[in-house]
Amino acid sequence: MIAQPSQYQPGMAPQGDFSQFSTLVEKAQARSNQLIGSAAQQLTFNADEGRARQARAKAARNGYTDQMRDWGPQGASTPNDNWARIGFQSNVPRSLFDTESTGNFQASNDVAGSGGKGHFGVLQFSRDRLQEAINARVIPQMTPEEFRTNNQAQIAASNWHFDDIDRYIQDRGLNSYVGREVNGQKLTMNSLRAVAHLGGQTGMMRYLESGGQYNPADAYGTSLSDYAARHAGLMQTPSPRARPTR
Repeated sequence: MIAQPSQYQPGMAPQGDFSQFSTLVEKAQARSNQLIGSAAQQLTFNADEGRARQARAKAARNGYTDQMRDWGPQGASTPNDNWARIGFQSNVPRSLFDTESTGNFQASNDVAGSGGKGHFGVLQFSRDRLQEAINARVIPQMTPEEFRTNNQAQIAASNWHFDDIDRYIQDRGLNSYVGREVNGQKLTMNSLRAVAHLGGQTGMMRYLESGGQYNPADAYGTSLSDYAARHAGLMQTPSPRARPTR
């Protein structure tokens, strides 16, 4: 086939239909402005929500501090409370550091617990409890091994953990058990916290409401009543029997 000569001549503008071009540009610009506006709103929401969450946490802590004054003496603290200096709140029972891990932030074990095998960190969080701290946005998403090597994450999770236990106690009126005897042990707030730490919050409630009849033990033979007695004081020296770690 013989090619037809082109109608285009040098110096002539290309021919084409550009009537819709300006409309497409306007639509693209409008969409871009919409996306930028949505992103700005989301950033503002995230910042406001972050500030609100911090305010709620502070208010909750202050509320528990005021409430604890009405729950009876917690024991005498010491001027050498290094746990407070690194960030642990006063409602974290100090004696638990020894019985859980002998104070070793990198401690772990392979004992079956809530969510699977293993407990991690200075207070030996189970897999499920660690995930709950992540879900509450107290700490970022991380593996148990990453948690075990992150001291600041452990401090934040521990403070949240015992604030959550205190809230559970307060909301259900279980603080009425403070000063009462269960299984021959006069209970303090730290008794209740320690029992909840070992046996879970509902386990602590069952222990109290059953008068100590519900009293299971963990893999090391430590019962809820053992923890109620061992951790009754704020700075009390714990039992010399510490949990095995690796």
